[in-house]
Amino acid sequence: QPSWLVKAKTARVKMMSALGGDNKLSAQVDYNTDGRSTSYELGYSRQLEEGKEVSATFKPDSSELDVEYVDSKFESGATWAAKASVDTSDAGNLLDATKLTLKRSWSW
Repeated sequence: QPSWLVKAKTARVKMMSALGGDNKLSAQVDYNTDGRSTSYELGYSRQLEEGKEVSATFKPDSSELDVEYVDSKFESGATWAAKASVDTSDAGNLLDATKLTLKRSWSW
């Protein structure tokens, strides 16, 4: 799916593919026309079961890896999300470089 980001002067191409079953693979390529630079983003997601999904996104340019688990079945009426964000540029310091986030949203 091609698009143009007017303010950023960036051409974007998004691709997504179902790998069979509950697995999905995605890729995004951005080309900034001002700086003539290209950036990439790769993603993978899997529905583990009804209401439970895990996904991972990697941005090679910034060495950012995000892994997220979303569960809407753990508690009735609420959705829990746990996310780990890691800067993979320093392989010897992955644990200290990891940021964990836990969120709960609910409906009234």
